[in-house]
Amino acid sequence: MKPQTKSLITAESILKREFKNRLVVNPSYSMRAFAKKIDMSPASVSNIFKGKQRLKKKSAIKIAETLFQNVDEKKMFLESLTVDKGETNKISLGHFELIAEWHYNGILEALLLGQYT
Repeated sequence: MKPQTKSLITAESILKREFKNRLVVNPSYSMRAFAKKIDMSPASVSNIFKGKQRLKKKSAIKIAETLFQNVDEKKMFLESLTVDKGETNKISLGHFELIAEWHYNGILEALLLGQYT
């Protein structure tokens, strides 16, 4: 088994992954609907996905509040923002997969709910 290496994960790639996850759930989900959900123009979302535009911190904060319910997810998303051109925070691919897959948080929340019933 090959050891897992560090991978460069940006807020932009997390945003793109979130869009793809929504497409899996609903194949007719559009980029336009996603843009509306995160309160951005479809053109801006497209440019961010293509790497032509950077995600601004102000927008990222709004997006984190809208898309991510878990505090750790919000924190990871905001920490992955590009600080300077070419300078980014790195997280492991395994770490990213844990926050990217919705069912992990669903199972955790279901287990936590069991404690209070």
